[in-house]
Amino acid sequence: MALDATTEENAMIPASGRYIATYTDTDGVSPPDRQVEAFDDEGRALVLADTGRLEPAASLPGFAAIHRRPAIVAVLPPGGWTVQDDDDPEGTRPIAGWLVDENGETLPLLVDEENGYAHPPDGPVRLRQPVEEGA
Repeated sequence: MALDATTEENAMIPASGRYIATYTDTDGVSPPDRQVEAFDDEGRALVLADTGRLEPAASLPGFAAIHRRPAIVAVLPPGGWTVQDDDDPEGTRPIAGWLVDENGETLPLLVDEENGYAHPPDGPVRLRQPVEEGA
């Protein structure tokens, strides 16, 4: 059941942007998480489907759960930390900063050199402490 607009028959409650729908592997490809855009009048989470329409999150293949994403409350400078590249064990690249969420957890902010934007990592990364000169 796709929803196009808010009407009395299908009232939608906007989501705060802090909920995500997670999905499990169904065909050898790990599907991306999807941000919950709204909730329908029955409380079902709605996500933007590949069709460009809002669909109940649970109706898409591999649906696992809805999770609340902690709010980012601060961004800290990088302090010289780097991330080791998987492709080159000797190579590292600098991080752009640290994201701090409401639970006090931190994530490195990585730079996508091809597109010029920063993002948290998609999975685990190997961090390298800054090396002091003369050490």
